[in-house]
Amino acid sequence: MSDPVRAYTTVCSDPKRTVCNFCKKQLSSNVTYLKRHIASSVCTAPHDVKRKMADRLLAGQHKASVDTNRMQRLKRKLDEAAGDGESAGGKQSATGAAMGQPTVDSYVTVMSEQERDTADELFSRWVYREALPFRLAESANLQTFLTKLNPAYKLPSKHSMANRLLKNAFVAQTAVVEPLVRQSKEQGNLVIGGDQWSDANLTSINNIVLFTPFPVYMETAVWAEERHTADNTTAFYVKRIENLCPRNVFAFVSDTENKMQAVWASFQLKYPWLVVIPCASHC
Repeated sequence: MSDPVRAYTTVCSDPKRTVCNFCKKQLSSNVTYLKRHIASSVCTAPHDVKRKMADRLLAGQHKASVDTNRMQRLKRKLDEAAGDGESAGGKQSATGAAMGQPTVDSYVTVMSEQERDTADELFSRWVYREALPFRLAESANLQTFLTKLNPAYKLPSKHSMANRLLKNAFVAQTAVVEPLVRQSKEQGNLVIGGDQWSDANLTSINNIVLFTPFPVYMETAVWAEERHTADNTTAFYVKRIENLCPRNVFAFVSDTENKMQAVWASFQLKYPWLVVIPCASHC
C-alpha cells in the first residue's frame, strides 16, 4: 500500500525523484525524507499536514533509534500545540508561530537539496582522491557515524557513485590539475617521479607523479614480466617526457636500484640538461 505522504507529492520522470506539491521542490523519493521535508520549515505545507507527517514519523520510530528522545519531545510539543489550538477556538496560525508555539521544524532534522548535494559531492571527492572502494558507500558503520552527525543524511548508492558523482569528482579534479601542469610546463620546471616494483605475480607496476611543485599523480602502468628491463623502462619514461616537451622537464626522481641507474645513464645521454635525483626515502 502506498504511503500517505505520496498524496502530497508528484513522481518525476525519474522514479527516484519526486516533486513536493506544496513548495514544488524536487526531492528524493524516500518516504521518510519526504515526511521530514513536509514537516520542516523549508516546506510551505499547512500546519495540519505538517503535524500529520510528524505523527507518521513518530509512529515509525524504534526504541533504539538515535532520534527517539527528540521525537518524543516533538510529540509532547505537538500535543500541547494541538490543545492550545482547540482552547483558542481553532484560531492557531498555520505555523503556530503567531501564538508563540514551537514549530515542528525545531524538532525534525532535515536537509535541503542543496545541502544534500554538497554533502554527496564532498563524500565522492574523498572517495575519488583517496581511491577508496565503492563498498564504502554501503558501510553500516560509516552510516551510523553520519547518522550521529545528521540523521537526515544518507550516503549515496554505489550506482550514483559510479555513474554521476565520481565522474563529477574527476572533472573537478582535472580542472585543478591541468592548470598546475600547464603552468609548470610554461615555466620549464617540471619534475617527473617514478616508482616501479613487481607484485606477487611478478607483474611490473609503475606509478608516475609530476611535481608542479605540488605532487600530482598522473598514471599507473602495468606490464608483463618481460618488460621489466632497463631498456623498456627508459622507453616508457622517454615517451612521457616527449609528451611534455623535453625542455619543460628539468629533473627525474626515482629509487637507486641498478636498473634505474641504467635508466639515469640513458637519460643523461638523451637529455644532458636533465638532473637525476635519488629518492630521499629510498636513500
